Amino acid sequence: MDKYIGLDMDCKKTVGYTIIPGKKESSATLGPDIESIRRYFRQERQGGYRIHAAFEISGQAGFLYDQLLEDVDSLHVVNPTKMTWIYRTAKKNDRIDARKMAVLLSIGELPEVYMPSKEVRQWKVVRYCPGLRAFYERVMAGQQSRKKIAIIALTRKLLCIMRAMLMTGELFNEKLVQEVLKAA
Repeated sequence: MDKYIGLDMDCKKTVGYTIIPGKKESSATLGPDIESIRRYFRQERQGGYRIHAAFEISGQAGFLYDQLLEDVDSLHVVNPTKMTWIYRTAKKNDRIDARKMAVLLSIGELPEVYMPSKEVRQWKVVRYCPGLRAFYERVMAGQQSRKKIAIIALTRKLLCIMRAMLMTGELFNEKLVQEVLKAA
């Protein structure tokens, strides 16, 4: 038997809405932390249910996805803009949004967002690293004729960082970047 759970999260609380096809629906207000959501999933799993959960995309979606993935049978990240279009309703509050996600998940019509693997997301972090950005701007501030040399130097720095990441087994670490930049 499957349970479909929609989660509407904000900084103060999380609303969970559970649907079991052919049975009574229920909702719960949880704390905003990961452990509260995990307890909710464990509680809902009682009775041998398979748990399928969905939550809206946000700035924390990658972190939430990684933390909650092991506690459910399937986890989906939702595009809220498309979900609103599917439902075509002006009613909006946390419980209604959580229910919409659970219903769409249960019928297989959830507008999902692609969630790359943790490794891919960690490599993308390198683009936004302040240390690398500062180094690039410092090198590129030189003369026009030195830009090719600057690009080569930056590429070498990136390769050093990637090698250090492989040697330490860490996916990404800002302190590691700072150490490599200082050493060069």
